[in-house]
Parts: sequence; C-alpha cells; structure tokens
Amino acid sequence: MHPLVLSSRRQVEEIVERVARAPIEKLVVLVKDGKGRVHFRCGGGRPEYDYLRDLVELAGDRGLEAHAWLAVLCEGGESSKGWLAENPRCTVVNEPGSRWGGSTRRAKESRRKVLGLFRELLEGFEVVSRQKDEGRNQPLGSAP
Repeated sequence: MHPLVLSSRRQVEEIVERVARAPIEKLVVLVKDGKGRVHFRCGGGRPEYDYLRDLVELAGDRGLEAHAWLAVLCEGGESSKGWLAENPRCTVVNEPGSRWGGSTRRAKESRRKVLGLFRELLEGFEVVSRQKDEGRNQPLGSAP
C-alpha cells in the first residue's frame, strides 16, 4: 500500500475493513519511498497524518499483520536530493562516473541511516519489518 491512499483515519479504516473481508492476512505498507521520503513519524519523517500508527492499531484489532516496506537505499532516483545532497560521499556513482540518487552501502552513514529507521520502526510500532532495495538484492551490510 502506498501512503498517498492513506491520508485520513477514515481511509485507513475503509482499507483495513475491506482487507479483513478478503482472504488476506497481511498488509504491506510503504514507509520509506524511492525518493527518500519517510512516511511515518520518526526522527527522519514528519508526515501530516500518522497513518502507520492507525493502520497498525486497526489491523491488529482485525487480526491482520502489518508489514513495513522500506526502499532502503533509494534517496531520489535520477539525482541526489535531500539527505544525499547533504552527504555526497554516500551517493552511488554509476559507470560513467555520474552520481545517482541512491545511497551506497559502503558508506557508514548510509548504513546508520537505514538501521536507525529500522530501529525506530521496531521500537515504535508493532510491525514486521521488510526491506526493499531498489536495484540490488544483496543483504544489507554485505560487500557489493
């Protein structure tokens, strides 16, 4: 589920109710997108509406699991923006030598940022955390 369809408690209630009537046991919701935006209230994100808190509560009430989906190393797509613009040494450099809007695992700061998001999710929400890495399928922390 993408956060753009979850802009009010009423919308979250409708979706959870619809899913509870279907043969579905898990809700997978995007909490950090490929542009680097964090969609839950934490040190790195301040969305207008904290849909994740309501979703976890309402899903739990209906016996559904809530899974968090993070695009962990994507921070802006074609160009470095936001956090990557402020931390250029963490940016992926492609074959022609251009910087791309992805964060490299090689930089300690990138790993700290991702692990910090996981920590905040696990400490603040009753979710099962999942990782989604755009581009590469290596486990976090492995050598490229």
